[in-house]
Amino acid sequence: MTNIRERNLHLAMYFLMESIDPNKGGSRAYYSRLYNPFFGWSRMYPETTGYIIPTFLTYGKKFEKETVINKAIEMADWLLSIQFDDGSFPGGLFKKSTMKKSIFNSSQIILGLVNIYNETKDEKYLESSIKCANWIVKNQNNDGSWLEYNYKNNYTPSYYTRAVWPLLIVWELNGDDKLMDAAVKTLELIYKRELKNGFIEHSGFERNSYAFIHTIAYVIRGFFEASQILDNDAYGDMSIEWSKVFLRKFEINGKLPGAYFDNYKKIDYFECLTGYCQLAIIWLKIFNKINDPRFVNGAIKAIDRVSKFVPRYSFLKKKGGVPGSYPFYGRYMMFRQPNWATKFFIDAILLEKDILNKIENKLSL
Repeated sequence: MTNIRERNLHLAMYFLMESIDPNKGGSRAYYSRLYNPFFGWSRMYPETTGYIIPTFLTYGKKFEKETVINKAIEMADWLLSIQFDDGSFPGGLFKKSTMKKSIFNSSQIILGLVNIYNETKDEKYLESSIKCANWIVKNQNNDGSWLEYNYKNNYTPSYYTRAVWPLLIVWELNGDDKLMDAAVKTLELIYKRELKNGFIEHSGFERNSYAFIHTIAYVIRGFFEASQILDNDAYGDMSIEWSKVFLRKFEINGKLPGAYFDNYKKIDYFECLTGYCQLAIIWLKIFNKINDPRFVNGAIKAIDRVSKFVPRYSFLKKKGGVPGSYPFYGRYMMFRQPNWATKFFIDAILLEKDILNKIENKLSL
């Protein structure tokens, strides 16, 4: 890892540590001098507070930073304090008076709680995860969709592959087959949405609209992780083949449009930096599985691309935080540095570091 990569990694972690509300313990969703002129930070965001927890644990253990690990536990405890009695968690930015339940956001919080349980072995985190998973399943339709508690009601987007991945993680822990069955229902529903051109329909936030690279990566990651748990080649092959499409486009052009329609018509006046980080993680994971060097090469270049836009000093931006888009006025998270973009950036660098070390060790044998 180069000195620049190392510097960016630690700056990014500093940004995430700064994102944690000092009074409550949740991570604030984004930094923006435009949306929050006085303090920069938004309100806390339960969803991403949940799924940045594994990043804190991985970083904290790798660099022996006890304070980072303790912050992860604080975040988990804050999440437990806002869980609804039925097991669900609120969606959107946290505001006690307007909290609404969310399928997707609840599922992402499970990722953090399970990781904290694995770290601490404290049963309260596992119990919370199981209760949440059961609520998600209880509200599922027979065809694997959800009518309520979505970003858009009566619309189950294809990035819900990532919503059922946590159900499988809980299933691995407690052996409750209804969780596995529910996950497979949704995966099958979305698997059948593949178009002749390879695009998976309804991968965006809204029906019959474009999909950001961010949500496309959610779809792919969900299929890939599910394929590993279920040992399902069909889901794995789909994730790898769709990844190859974007890898080729990235290799040819050195960048990707920020969003695509399902006929691959592109919205290319901006780049989705968040999506680059997510694709880099996916490409590195695929390399680990099939040992194709194109994937690791693409991941390194994607991380390089994002690194160019991580600020060290800036009045308008917080140092270390990955902007949602480049240019900063791009359509995805305009004029904001989301905590999840930075989370995926850190994950990508840590995974890159591990894989490059493995490659180097093999070559030295």
